[in-house]
Amino acid sequence: MTSKPLSRRTQMSGVSAVGTLIWIASLLIALVAGILISQNGWLSDPGMGNPASMDSETGKDSASDEPLYWVAPMDPNFRRDGPGLSPMGMELVPVYAEDNQDSPGTIAVDGAVIQSLGVTLGKAQQLPLVIERRVPAQVVANPETEWMLMSRVDGWVEEQFVFRVGEFVKQGEPLLSLYSPRLISAQEELLAALASRRSALIEASRSRLVAMGMTRAWVRALERRRKIQQKVTILAPQNGTVTALDLQPGRRLTPQTHLLTLSDFSTLWLEADLYGNRSVDFEVGDAGLVRLGGQQFEQTIQRVYPLLDRLGNYRLQLTLDNAQAAFLPGMWGEVQLRKQYPAVVQIPADAVIDDGLQPRVVLALDSAADDSGKFKSVAVQTGRRSAVNQSTGTAWVEVLAGLEAGDQVVTSGQFMLDSESSVSSDLLRYDPRDSGRERVWMTGTLAPAGVKNGRIVIQHQGIPEWRWPAMTQDYHLALPASDVVARPGDLLRMELVALDDGDYCVVQLESSSLLKPRPAREPGRAAPPMEGMSHDHSHH
Repeated sequence: MTSKPLSRRTQMSGVSAVGTLIWIASLLIALVAGILISQNGWLSDPGMGNPASMDSETGKDSASDEPLYWVAPMDPNFRRDGPGLSPMGMELVPVYAEDNQDSPGTIAVDGAVIQSLGVTLGKAQQLPLVIERRVPAQVVANPETEWMLMSRVDGWVEEQFVFRVGEFVKQGEPLLSLYSPRLISAQEELLAALASRRSALIEASRSRLVAMGMTRAWVRALERRRKIQQKVTILAPQNGTVTALDLQPGRRLTPQTHLLTLSDFSTLWLEADLYGNRSVDFEVGDAGLVRLGGQQFEQTIQRVYPLLDRLGNYRLQLTLDNAQAAFLPGMWGEVQLRKQYPAVVQIPADAVIDDGLQPRVVLALDSAADDSGKFKSVAVQTGRRSAVNQSTGTAWVEVLAGLEAGDQVVTSGQFMLDSESSVSSDLLRYDPRDSGRERVWMTGTLAPAGVKNGRIVIQHQGIPEWRWPAMTQDYHLALPASDVVARPGDLLRMELVALDDGDYCVVQLESSSLLKPRPAREPGRAAPPMEGMSHDHSHH
């Protein structure tokens, strides 16, 4: 069998297939080489032309090869100048200069993750602070208009003219009549004194009748009549409603027996209890919107009681004009109190994460809601809560420390970011080294954790020099732990120093009563250095 020669088209097709295979193989080799080059940093390392600046094993620049310090994986506050084990038995992790550009706790989040979390941002703003409180209020009788009838003599009730609580009595109307041998005797003495025309005796007899509860007008009427009254009638001294009654004909009377109480309801008091946050003060003269008995009107605060009740409330009192008898004691209403203070730094209340120990927010460092960015949990000291803006429905809260006007905070989706950031964050917004003040005195109390592993946990007030809020934080202690005999809750005043590696150290405690006395030094012998205060900061 003879074979036919291949046609030119067939020959060309074979050559094209072989070329395609060679091109694909070359492309694969180039891709593999590119991956190896990128992994070893051959193209991106600026020290490529200078082999002396390259570490032979790691390829790391020798200038930045030395770590700044070692840190525990689960506790970024536990630092050492060399490798070792953390208190949990884990290997310490080195931190290099290029790893330390961001403050502790800073996390970088991709834009897609930001969108999936539904992250929204709000801005800290300098706004007028409007305080609003809605509190229940109760109408009570005005004690300044009450009159109580008490018996000052022995006797008996002969007749009564009022019979029930709630009965209205006009001024001058009779309330009851009584018989008293002592009143009869006192009348006889006055008449005898008048007959003797001895002025001193007459005045003494008048005073005795007044002391027994008789009015000056009643005594003058007796002097005109010159006739003793066996039964004495008691008249109402004012208009009023009977609010207490203990009368019965024939009842025996003794001094200090309570007979009845009259209250004038033409003016009433409206009392409201406000929870005892005295940093939000409503003062005398502040206006309140009253809703009571289907009516709505403005009324000013007349009195603020200076004491707190057992529930921690302090009481406000407003006066009601009740000439039309529209209100009665015992009615309940509502008072809406509103007061505007000068402008302060405020953030949306939704941004605050408060776990009961340390209020904090998630600060947006350089992010936008639709792009990648960096976030960090920072501690804040919050103050008064502003009223809800009626147009936007946003509630605002005052920030005393930790933020500045213009800072952006996360208002929704912040809990996931906070769970990632707060684990390693120092919760500090500002570095004291930036302000040029590297040490400051502060006041705080010893936390229940106390002193452990060379560190002291303090619940301290805000530090205005460093713009720090009040917070609970642990610091290195430059004293032996055995020297501190303070108990949790004891008040301490201490000097805090900012170290050059980012940590903070308590170097002095002011109160000598909280420290054990050190043994006296021998003459000529130098004082031992304070523990942990070596120049290389080996206490970390």
